[in-house]
Amino acid sequence: MKNLFIFIIVIVILAFAAQKYTDFKAVDWGKEYLLKIEQKISSGGWNEIKSWFQGVVTEKIKTYTGPPADKNLNIFIRDGKFLPNKSAVLKDTKVTWYNQDTKPHTVTGEGWGSPEIPASGAFAKTFDAAGVFSYYSSNNPSVTGEIIVQ
Repeated sequence: MKNLFIFIIVIVILAFAAQKYTDFKAVDWGKEYLLKIEQKISSGGWNEIKSWFQGVVTEKIKTYTGPPADKNLNIFIRDGKFLPNKSAVLKDTKVTWYNQDTKPHTVTGEGWGSPEIPASGAFAKTFDAAGVFSYYSSNNPSVTGEIIVQ
């Protein structure tokens, strides 16, 4: 936080120096921009700004082409742990484990499991039945997790 504060102060000092000693008028441009926003808001243009922003956000949401969020779960293997190590998901959810650890791991449950997942590797499984599925890494059995499928 301290570094950010110092960075902002340095930027402000540089902007004022550029304003005074060069043709670059950053401070004047900033004041002009803020005055335009203030005029828009005071003339009832707040709704215009709000609808523009909503349009941008809505457009970003509409253009998302990935799978639905409620049908995917990512679990990360880091520092000898599954993160998160306990998750609830809906039936037919695809769970993907990403090994971001330096050692290989497996994801081993009762009657199912992955091959050894190398560092930077991944393994995915779709849970198509309700139940509680506990799992562990066979390379390090103290690394455990649980998926609750509803």
